[in-house]
Amino acid sequence: MLKKPSTSRNDIVAALGEFVGTFLFLFFSFAGTQIANTGPPSTDAIPLPNSANLIFIALAFGMSLMANVWAFYRVTGGLFNPVVAIALFLVGGLPPVRTVVVIVAQFLGGIAAAGVVSALFPGPMTVATTLGGGASTVQGLFIEMFLTAELVFVIIMLAAEKHKATYLAPIGIGVAFFLAELVARDDTEKLRSEKPFQDKESPNPNGDAFHNGATNGHHVTNGRPESSEV
Repeated sequence: MLKKPSTSRNDIVAALGEFVGTFLFLFFSFAGTQIANTGPPSTDAIPLPNSANLIFIALAFGMSLMANVWAFYRVTGGLFNPVVAIALFLVGGLPPVRTVVVIVAQFLGGIAAAGVVSALFPGPMTVATTLGGGASTVQGLFIEMFLTAELVFVIIMLAAEKHKATYLAPIGIGVAFFLAELVARDDTEKLRSEKPFQDKESPNPNGDAFHNGATNGHHVTNGRPESSEV
């Protein structure tokens, strides 16, 4: 699909594929985060260890991205992230019209995924992106910048540059996003000052904010998405 001409039919197929793919990627990512951050319905519930939540959430995003990129790669390219779409446009992998079309579809898919997860799973929505762990705005900016650059680099080298192992690109992309989530989760993708079920007299030893999940996953914003999103 990335190599097909930018006709109305191809653009519509690309938009629909990116919408469905972004929805599925973020649905499972958000759902995993919601489950990790929602305690049992008991007043004396024991908080989950931070490390367990961290790995659970990172796996939810990484595995969801890998599975859905693999499923949609031959349909739309499996971008799922405005940053990735813009990067491919800059290297000549996407025409201008299709770039705009798929970015709109990605945003709509992310919004739809968040809405469905909020409706299906109990408790308040615990997926969002804020600074945490004492990270300043500048630190958060550069952390996200470097990790997003790594993800985009992996995508371009494994998927955009064709080679014998291109069919395995979704594995590398999913692993790259998993690693990005592990690194960034504690500093740039935290949410609340305490766990929803944490004892107020037992402060979080890792800082004022507790990681819960990202709207982007990746990615921007996926990101971080992000974004949004391969």
